[in-house]
Amino acid sequence: MISTFETLPNEILLNIFCYLSWDKILISLWSLNRRINSIIYSIFSIDKNGLIFNQPDLSYKKFSSILQPLILNSSYLSSSIKYIHFDGTYSNSYNVINQCLYYNNDKQILCFPNLKSLKITRCLLSRSLIQTLSLLIQYQLEQFTLTFDEDIVKLFVNSNEICRNVPHTRKSIIMFKKLICQLFSDKCQLISLQLDIADDDNPLNIHQCFTLCSHPSSSSISNKIQYCCLTLRYLYVRLQYTSFLEHLIEHIPNIERLSVIFKNWMNLESRSRSDIETLIKSNGNWFEKVPKLNYFTLKVFVRNDFEFAYLKWILNNLNHIEKFKLHLQIHKMYSNKMVKEYVVDANFIHHFDPNIFTWPYITSISIDLHPFLYLFLEQFDKLFPNVSYIKVYAEYYRNIGQFELPESLTIPFEKGQCKVTDIQFRNVTRLDLGFCLPGMINSCDTSIELNKARAKVFAHLISMSVQLKYLLVENIEWLFHVIQYASNELKRNALNTIQCAEFGIPSCHYGSNDSIYIGKNLVPFLSTYMPQLQTLYLWRPDDFPWTSIRPDITPGYFHHIDVSQWIESLETSESIAKHVNVFKKDLRRLTRKLKQFVFLDIHGRIDPEKIEPYRSMVKKCFPRSKVDVKLTRFRLWI
Repeated sequence: MISTFETLPNEILLNIFCYLSWDKILISLWSLNRRINSIIYSIFSIDKNGLIFNQPDLSYKKFSSILQPLILNSSYLSSSIKYIHFDGTYSNSYNVINQCLYYNNDKQILCFPNLKSLKITRCLLSRSLIQTLSLLIQYQLEQFTLTFDEDIVKLFVNSNEICRNVPHTRKSIIMFKKLICQLFSDKCQLISLQLDIADDDNPLNIHQCFTLCSHPSSSSISNKIQYCCLTLRYLYVRLQYTSFLEHLIEHIPNIERLSVIFKNWMNLESRSRSDIETLIKSNGNWFEKVPKLNYFTLKVFVRNDFEFAYLKWILNNLNHIEKFKLHLQIHKMYSNKMVKEYVVDANFIHHFDPNIFTWPYITSISIDLHPFLYLFLEQFDKLFPNVSYIKVYAEYYRNIGQFELPESLTIPFEKGQCKVTDIQFRNVTRLDLGFCLPGMINSCDTSIELNKARAKVFAHLISMSVQLKYLLVENIEWLFHVIQYASNELKRNALNTIQCAEFGIPSCHYGSNDSIYIGKNLVPFLSTYMPQLQTLYLWRPDDFPWTSIRPDITPGYFHHIDVSQWIESLETSESIAKHVNVFKKDLRRLTRKLKQFVFLDIHGRIDPEKIEPYRSMVKKCFPRSKVDVKLTRFRLWI
């Protein structure tokens, strides 16, 4: 018997399926019948529709026990997949890349014979993964995206801290630099590349990677071809150092579209001023190096005349292109000398639309915890209808007398022309109350009146967001204060929709007897007010467990001495065993109370001696999971 659902035409079914994530499509619909399978096949055959590991509700258990066997057991399905995206935001998906791509981790047998596009974002690059990527860009892929942020760079550099093996770490960095070089050589068949290397600091120094290979200008014609990627047509690169761009131009002779974004400003690194002046007086003549380039986008922040002169040199080298887009922010100019001496070719500017500034589409906004905040919020939906992300900087109140601020914050909400309950952020899905950094996570020591005022404002902000999914709070105590002091202002079930949360939790070792025990309230709070939570980020100034085992220490003159003596005892095997046990209890409570929980990511710092005990404990408690334990990071994907 044919159901009503099956009477719908393929076009309607295709539109319906596109609202579902890939894992839900496969689990719910694959193998129902040949027609449904054919529609699913057509979905995965479309560009950017494939296996995407960036959903907050995708667990490792679901992937390993259901999805992966389902895909591998169907050659029809696996051959349809052309695009895969691994993202480290909501999972340790980088730990399953080899497992996902190859049968039994055999790099000779690719599970997806028609895979053409791979995207890797915020993932830790192991040596094994670098080797895999090297093979894929040489023999399989046409499109590749690689981005990682400052946190991932730190993890990559410190991945071998446990063994203090400096040569091993150096070898990993060299392997990564060689991979970057390979992207722009004849051992790469990519057509399109997106590369984010903006967080390029010592000891990575990615911008120096081209020194590992010969410079084509000093080589024979055959070597020029060897050190160039002849297939690359489209390149988006986010970087920090200007020298990388100068070398890059030498390696992409057939590029047609190039987008360059400098992270902050154009970093001229350690080159002398005279060297840069000599360079910008020369004619780079990039037409001979990139003759097919017809579209160029540049986004840059210029701080002074010298950088502005360098910018002009870049533009004069590209006077043969047809389309040009410039996002330029100028800080200040100190003199007119450089501006007058280095001018941009008038013929070049004449080719383009005089309106060269293109402002971004605003989707996020930052505001202060300021007495005039209410007046701004009254007009928010009208002024910023497309904003989905609000950051509230709580720094302002720290610079105002604590006797003045409570009233100045709360009175506008009580006497404003518009009722607070009528203000709604219809499109806001993420709200940051402060920002999380390990060095700023301390116990809340402000006055009770200020705590109450802040709690009421935060309660209003949370209640105004009608579809809040992501909440960041600089100090978990602030959120506890919302419940304690502002429950009347907090809309009922306002926190129920949150799927991802990020909190700072004070030390379990240092501080008063009250502050060290703040973490013990975390799981009861989450299970009561955020039952749908799937992902949790915690920022700690020290150890990973959020429940303290420190005994009460009598306040007074000898408090600091007593705390120091207790800290020294943490290095003993007995203390390590206690911390392993309390961490195990924390993890079990969290996963048992939150039924939809998938991923835990903790920033902190532990002693090297705790790495292996923590890892062994997690593997025993969560055998079907992926765990990463580093000196400064703990990640668990269950």
